[in-house]
Amino acid sequence: MKSAAAIMSGLTLSKSPPRSAYLSSYSPHRCFSFFSLSLPIYRSLNSMKRPPIHVSHSNPMFIVRNSSSSSSGSSSITAKPSSEMRKHYNGSGKGIDRDQKLTALRELFGKPGINIDAYIIPSQDAHQSEFIAECYMRRAYISGFTGSAGTAIVTKHKAALWTDGRYFLQAEKQLSSSWILMRAGNWGVPNTTEWLNDVLAPGGRIGIDPGAVSFFF
Repeated sequence: MKSAAAIMSGLTLSKSPPRSAYLSSYSPHRCFSFFSLSLPIYRSLNSMKRPPIHVSHSNPMFIVRNSSSSSSGSSSITAKPSSEMRKHYNGSGKGIDRDQKLTALRELFGKPGINIDAYIIPSQDAHQSEFIAECYMRRAYISGFTGSAGTAIVTKHKAALWTDGRYFLQAEKQLSSSWILMRAGNWGVPNTTEWLNDVLAPGGRIGIDPGAVSFFF
């Protein structure tokens, strides 16, 4: 019986690789090296001491109080539920603003220590929740699409968003012309792995947020 290493060494990249080859085609060493580069940042953030907070859940517009942030004893900020954020985004956010965000993100691709060819932006937070807090809505921020399900991928020259049939009409309205809408589940529509395999050159590097994306996604 062949070892796993021997089987993987026999796989080659092709236009449409077999399903079993998708993950092995993008080797962890080459394409997810950005993962290891990000770990020191997250470790340093997690090691920081944070002051205790007190949260009131009496209503959706709850108050978060920081017990050690001011000389008077406490200060407060108002935290809005994600439903309020979606109301804010619906009908607002011009296409040109979203295009500027894409440009700014792409400028980071070539920065020292990053050097990636594509970046994956999921909908979920670190707990894999579908309905998330405003501060974790990265995909909505970069694309303007506020549906609860979807995955965005930005490369140096393209941007694509995958969502399911519940949100096709909404995505058509909210995405700018800079985005490609991938109607997940429709015949002939590639999934994220197939699309990356087509648009990236062999050895391309993919960036992820290690706090929101598991190793095998």
